[in-house]
Amino acid sequence: MTARPQAQGGAVRRGRRGRAPGTAAAYGVVMATRITSGDWWFRDRTTGGRTIGQAPNAPMWIVIVALVVAVVAPAPLVRRIARLTANAALAWWAAAEISTGVNPWRRTLGVAVALVDVRSLVRARRASRTA
Repeated sequence: MTARPQAQGGAVRRGRRGRAPGTAAAYGVVMATRITSGDWWFRDRTTGGRTIGQAPNAPMWIVIVALVVAVVAPAPLVRRIARLTANAALAWWAAAEISTGVNPWRRTLGVAVALVDVRSLVRARRASRTA
């Protein structure tokens, strides 16, 4: 072990930004992380385990039920309401993943789902205007 640098009076000397001198952090250098690593993409930041998927949460259950209703409902109005409900719940799920996803994979998945959801809403809006 190396001794920590001492200043007069026994105080620890600090570099810029209050960090120990000679370290990359003392000079504001961000250490490179390998984003191509599967470990980086899938490692749960809270438990340390790998997380790719999980059991459906409340917004995802709403999406599943609404899509089943949209498929089996005989009335066009009910199908339309079910699809809009599914889109709203999917946006809720995507926002939750973007803000609280346990790893970069889940956050990226949230962004992708949000983009697809917005795209489908724009397409539905255009189709309703031309019909």
